[in-house]
Amino acid sequence: MRSDCSRCNTPQALPSARCRRRGARLVIASYIQASHAIVSTSAHQRVRTGRASAPPGTRSDATDPLVSIVSAPGKLTILASGPETSAAAARCSASLYWRSSWMSPARLRSLPGLPRKLYRRSQALRQQREERRFRTRLRPDQDAPELLLSPHWDDAVLDCFALLDSERELKVVNVFAGVPSPGKLTPWDAITGATDSAARARERIAEDTVALARTGRQPVNLALLDAQYRADPQALRLHELDSALAAEVPVASRLYVPAGIGAHPDHVFVRRYGRMLLRFGMPVTLYADLPYCIFHGWPHWVDGEDRDPARNVNAYWELFLGAVEEMPPLESAEIVHLDEARRQAKLAAMRCYRTQYPSLNYGARVVLGDPAIHGFEVRWELRPRGPQPHCAAA
Repeated sequence: MRSDCSRCNTPQALPSARCRRRGARLVIASYIQASHAIVSTSAHQRVRTGRASAPPGTRSDATDPLVSIVSAPGKLTILASGPETSAAAARCSASLYWRSSWMSPARLRSLPGLPRKLYRRSQALRQQREERRFRTRLRPDQDAPELLLSPHWDDAVLDCFALLDSERELKVVNVFAGVPSPGKLTPWDAITGATDSAARARERIAEDTVALARTGRQPVNLALLDAQYRADPQALRLHELDSALAAEVPVASRLYVPAGIGAHPDHVFVRRYGRMLLRFGMPVTLYADLPYCIFHGWPHWVDGEDRDPARNVNAYWELFLGAVEEMPPLESAEIVHLDEARRQAKLAAMRCYRTQYPSLNYGARVVLGDPAIHGFEVRWELRPRGPQPHCAAA
């Protein structure tokens, strides 16, 4: 018995009535059009399948006892086999469409054999849609204080000590400063000697207060959770940060955000938020992120050392900054060389983070403690691109 698919009018082999009642949803992804969607079969095509053998020249990714996914050059196909249906059942050439309510990021990652390329593309499409709809409540005002967004409690001191230790009007906001639920312990907290992540978060809040007080600053802590405490590190939305920030600091004359070197998800998210505010007329400056930015040392144009032909730090930084369209030339950065007094003051402030500094300093390697490392800070002013939309009403 055959019928036409209700979505694409393609002839389909129908499984038995029992299969239709008890069947599982099948998902077919096309490599050719994977940038747009995931395919799901209609109700009458829900079939219970067994494993199918891969045809010659193909690769089988069947790890689910109900579904066999066979990939061939240019396409993915799901084959159905077993006593209840034929191998032709569940083939569908339906038009691709997006099931946003069903295909959550966690669900996408759990599907057997799903290409990473498809997941990354789906994330990019979601972000593009979110950015088109985004409107900020944070207003630019040249008479307001500058705003330094620190993803975590120690980033402001590590990366922007020269700004903190100055006379400029500057507010420090710790973005991911929420305290997680008690009774959990994340890998990083365990590495730093904690036994409970909630208790460790409260310790870090106290440490940051002491460290910033050395420069006469008092932080604003937002209640957003660090990536290590979120169920899905990619689930945070721009409007959540914007609402939380505007409630504490409604105006600013400039925004300082991390460059995202090293691709820490929290740093990249705050950088993305800064890039969005640049479109609304807010001056935005990126700052290089320690310790991630010095995994291969400082570039020769930062520390003034002789150029090493076997060590291209620019190439490493470009891995993380190349996609930032508003980025000026890499070597046009503002380079701050701290004098001896400021280096000592910065080192003392970094050591206030007693639960983090030993691990961030890489133990006996003494990375952050090296004045040739913490004695430099690097910043770039982003350049606006295209027309600027209007801010949302306060």
